[in-house]
Amino acid sequence: MQYHNTHNSKTRSRSGRRSEPDLSSAGFKKQAFLVLLVACFVAAWFLTPLSDLVAGLVVAQIPFSHDVDIGLEAVRQAGYRYRTDRKYDAVKRIGKHLVAGKPELAGFQWEFHVIHEDFVNAFAYPGGFIFVTDQLIDRLDASKGEIAGVLSHEIGHVINRHSQKQVVKEKLFSFLLSALFYEDNDGYVENFGESIGELLLKTAKTFGKLKFSRANEYEADETGWDLLVQSRIDPRHLETFFSKLLKLQGDDGFTRWDSTHPGTLERISNLK
Repeated sequence: MQYHNTHNSKTRSRSGRRSEPDLSSAGFKKQAFLVLLVACFVAAWFLTPLSDLVAGLVVAQIPFSHDVDIGLEAVRQAGYRYRTDRKYDAVKRIGKHLVAGKPELAGFQWEFHVIHEDFVNAFAYPGGFIFVTDQLIDRLDASKGEIAGVLSHEIGHVINRHSQKQVVKEKLFSFLLSALFYEDNDGYVENFGESIGELLLKTAKTFGKLKFSRANEYEADETGWDLLVQSRIDPRHLETFFSKLLKLQGDDGFTRWDSTHPGTLERISNLK
């Protein structure tokens, strides 16, 4: 009696070779899915608030004491030329008035300075170090209320930690990887937030060159407006300051304000 091997007859081709399943279609679909997944992530990162949200969560882990260290180092490296003329004393007095008696601002080292530059601008560093150029005071003929307006806006950047968020957002993946394995051989084991703070300290030189987003500017405006109200100063001075600034930009471009503070025209409308 003869028996046929039905198993072999089904799995061997006519040529006698064992057939292989066609995986090319499945492999292509897997690759296409991965490419689509990466594309969706990149789109979400750059076109939605996702990156800002993640950067904010990371910065929230950093102790506020690190803000002061970062600011001090950034200012040291900037090498500004300070103006000590008595006519600029109002900047320090107004700045101190804005932050006085407010417990929520006590963790910062507030300093207000006028520096010599050939352009109109104002900027803030982490920890509470705020600078106004002498040209801003002189060319805009800024009133005390308008000086209060611009200082309150810069205080808003400090309170909301916009500089730190901007740097973390730009360097997020390298910072996260470095923080996981961070070691500075000082005999102390830093937690995640402290590690990020020390990584930011090493990039302190870049803090004077940051350009904030429009969302940052709107948030600083809102914080500044509230601060003026709390300090019993007419918050409409913030609007008049921006209006003077916009006119100066149109007259001769003698300002670098928009290089670090975008959307001035739209923000004036928002404040009205």
